[in-house]
Amino acid sequence: MKWLVLLGLVVFSECIVKIPLTRVNIMRKTRSEKNMLNNFLKEHAYRLFLTSSPGSNTTTHPLRNINDMVYVGNITIGTPPQEFQVMLDTGSSDLWVPSVLCTSRFCSSHTLFRHLESSTFRPTQETLSLIYVSVRMKGVVAIDTVRIGDLVSTDQRFGLSMEQSGFEGWPFDGILGLSYPNLSLTGGIPVLDNLKNQGAISELVFALYLSKSKPEGSVVMFGGVDKSYYQGALNWIPLIQAGYWCVHMDRQERSMKWLVLLGLVTFSESIVKIPLMRVKMMRKTHSEKTMLKNFLKEHAYRLYLTSSPGSNITTHPLRNIEDMVYVGNITIGTPPQEFQVLFDTGSSDLWVYSVFCTSCLCSSQSLFRHLESSTYRPTNKTFSIEYNSGRMKGVVARDTIRIGDLVSTDQQFGLSMEQSGFEKIPFDGILGLSYPNMSHMGGIPIFDNLKNQGAISEPVFAFYLSKNKPEGSVVMFGGVDKSYYQGTLNWVPLIQADKWCVHMDRISMNRSVIACNGGCEAILDTGSSLILGPRRLISNILRLIGAMPQDSEHYVPCSVVNTLPSIDFTINGINYPVPAQAYAIMDSDDDCYITFEENPLSTSTETWILGDVFLRQYFSVFDRGNDRIGLAQAV
Repeated sequence: MKWLVLLGLVVFSECIVKIPLTRVNIMRKTRSEKNMLNNFLKEHAYRLFLTSSPGSNTTTHPLRNINDMVYVGNITIGTPPQEFQVMLDTGSSDLWVPSVLCTSRFCSSHTLFRHLESSTFRPTQETLSLIYVSVRMKGVVAIDTVRIGDLVSTDQRFGLSMEQSGFEGWPFDGILGLSYPNLSLTGGIPVLDNLKNQGAISELVFALYLSKSKPEGSVVMFGGVDKSYYQGALNWIPLIQAGYWCVHMDRQERSMKWLVLLGLVTFSESIVKIPLMRVKMMRKTHSEKTMLKNFLKEHAYRLYLTSSPGSNITTHPLRNIEDMVYVGNITIGTPPQEFQVLFDTGSSDLWVYSVFCTSCLCSSQSLFRHLESSTYRPTNKTFSIEYNSGRMKGVVARDTIRIGDLVSTDQQFGLSMEQSGFEKIPFDGILGLSYPNMSHMGGIPIFDNLKNQGAISEPVFAFYLSKNKPEGSVVMFGGVDKSYYQGTLNWVPLIQADKWCVHMDRISMNRSVIACNGGCEAILDTGSSLILGPRRLISNILRLIGAMPQDSEHYVPCSVVNTLPSIDFTINGINYPVPAQAYAIMDSDDDCYITFEENPLSTSTETWILGDVFLRQYFSVFDRGNDRIGLAQAV
């Protein structure tokens, strides 16, 4: 079967510009070079690779197939024209080629743009950084005339690469992006849009016919469709959102293989208190709830804050998602751009989604637009954060961050350009509040910067999580307000000054030890809604309380909850009981969900994560200055 891939409004007219394609079988390179190219192509998704040969009334530019994995073709830049072999790509929107000023080893074997030889060349003051997964390019933005065959784009913004890594041995000089303008990192109009705006093509449409039986005969057409290349009627598929070449796929049949090509178509006075709010929201589908729960289990030590206005406090509203995670708004940049982030004591970095992002997920999130911030500063760093169920990769930048009235200037943070495994997660990024040693970016975390810059008086924060009503919860920075707890604070030293982890003596029920026999480690995780532990011990607890499995969770009839025993957590010689009414949460009229679950994180010692189920019972103080955690009975 032969397929015609069409993207955009069909236009049948004489203004169609056809570019013949050729499929060339060339000699294979070494296995290692082939694998390098294959890995890049797998990592940098949604590619469009075009080839062409001359035709009578068409715009032509020869392209060729490299290792049967990528089509590359020639374009020219400048006056007089300088020719480059580029990869045409619908996963990005910018054009870049290597510059004569490039110092990387990669450039020694490639054609370099000589700007002094072009009479139409115009420099800009802008820089450019492109991150793929295993490779990167850095350079400057310039303007010149670009030609693709007979198609001409004047005053075209493009990138001149001055440094790149990971491209060694690859058979092209640069990349020409054909995606939507919102994906542009140069902040200009992409080549394809310019061709339309300047009248070089009649419609923002192109179509592909790729021959299977012979090297020649393939064709790409701009501006419309030639019906002679397909049979029957065209089947149209809407994009999930205009801005990414991403469509909904119902399923994958094991007997069929599909190639998807997507292209452009049409604390005292000095205490800073932040009120918290626990909001009961409508349950989503079971699958979406499970995805969020799994993410929270895997991404330990979270801090979730909520707030409402008060007389002498810094406020920023936050909300509880699915009774599992508190998220809240922060702003980045000047003027401020707002993001809903997950506050996390298990990590130390702040990252948000960037306008750089090409993942489908980003279509539904707020994206940081660096060109709109006067205080934005790029860096030469990249970073990668791995979770059990996903990953995030991006670049490091600097800007002004605000959490309510708290301001951290020149704050290092990450701009996510690619992520996987975050689908259905209801936030735009993560703000880490742990120790600096946990930073993946090598900078000063935002909490440390707030102390260093005098925004808070002491490196202390504390939580009160309300049990009986959605409002009333509070997090306070710089000290402790005694009105939120009874008795005295019991201080527990951290095992090591690098994460919020303490020694726990035992876990017991009805005075019998049921877990942590002989001692173990406990992580106080303000973000996790659950209590997590090793599989064998969790299974024993579930058996003792009579919980029955249902899918991946365990339930008891709500009618028996008042008969179930409390579970005691002994820390530093003091018992902290958690009653059944706290660890069994109503999920329906009849069934109550048990919040003890297996910890998916593999550890060398017995480790428990004590989340909101525990912390709603006890006021908690996180003291970075003395490397300790304080616990007291919450009011």
